[in-house]
Amino acid sequence: MDGTVVGGWSEDGGYFSDPSATAVSEEIMPAAATGTPRHTGKAEYTIINGTSHKRAHGWTTWTGVLHYTHARLEHYWPHSGVIASSGRRWGKGGTEAYTRWVAYNPNKPSNGNGKARTYYGK
Repeated sequence: MDGTVVGGWSEDGGYFSDPSATAVSEEIMPAAATGTPRHTGKAEYTIINGTSHKRAHGWTTWTGVLHYTHARLEHYWPHSGVIASSGRRWGKGGTEAYTRWVAYNPNKPSNGNGKARTYYGK
């Protein structure tokens, strides 16, 4: 359980994966035995007391494999850092993670409070 990132989703770049992260594990255990990971990520929006709020939300299904899903709101460049994080949510079969709701200004060029990103790994 080292927490190696295998892939994920970014609000500004879509889905991504690290082929080298899965290639090593497939040599140890065949893909048919471990299943194939399926990951979904998205940004969610709501209004709370008249104010726009946003959060990152991710799900991963990876049958028979201990894995995690991690959701974060991250600052847009040139700033860096994490605004909100779910932490890693570990499990077998299916995992789900989401950040807290964060107030934001949808009229700002950077969406006012960062981009949603989700990650999965093992």
